[in-house]
Amino acid sequence: METVASSSSADPPTKKPFPFFELPSELRIKIYQYVLFIEHGKGVVDLDYYNDRRIAPRLTCFRACRRMHDEAYPIFYGSPQQPFRLFPTGGHMYRTKKPLLELLTPTYRAAINTIELRLTDCVSLRNLKVFVQIDPTDPTFKGHHGKGNDQYTYMNLSASWLQDILNQVPSIRNVEIDAWEGVDIVSPMLNALASVVLTADKRLTWGPGRLMKLEKEKEHKLRWGVSCGMESMDELEDLMTAMVIGGQ
Repeated sequence: METVASSSSADPPTKKPFPFFELPSELRIKIYQYVLFIEHGKGVVDLDYYNDRRIAPRLTCFRACRRMHDEAYPIFYGSPQQPFRLFPTGGHMYRTKKPLLELLTPTYRAAINTIELRLTDCVSLRNLKVFVQIDPTDPTFKGHHGKGNDQYTYMNLSASWLQDILNQVPSIRNVEIDAWEGVDIVSPMLNALASVVLTADKRLTWGPGRLMKLEKEKEHKLRWGVSCGMESMDELEDLMTAMVIGGQ
């Protein structure tokens, strides 16, 4: 009996869990920032080969409990000091061909505050090519723009992106806009992008696909006297001869 009592008294006292959630919210946020901030690579989150060692260990706190996850993820994804690189700049992709944003859930994407295109350092960049695969203003996509969006939402978003690129990379002088043949001659999307280029005082040119489309339209007009979206032959001729617009 004495031996058992002696053994029991020698056991170390049981440690109680630290009452983390009893801390003030301001202090918890500071702790999350300390734990989740990525100091390497200027804090940029990218598809990197070393993410298993660089980022994954920091995100284990997401699995502690639902409350910690809900408090921590907006800090990791929403910090303006820790932008997410939209396109990877390494020499290889990280085990996937999908871009970073596509790998994230809608919940995490909604929390992202800052993204990085990595174009500011391209001081020798002179030419920018823009290719339009579809025009979201086309009636074909009516009802498929997503909740709260209209036919011009994605057109305006694309024009805004182009404007931001031209602002961030002032060295760009020439912008070429091209599109698939299915994109209409008088496409609102192309007009919006062209307006951004001209407003920025850049030299605008049409790509080979658009030139071919315009040439076919000219032949069609000459043969049948009809032009999709063109009210007169003079209007089409003006479009054909204005392949280079803006400052020379």
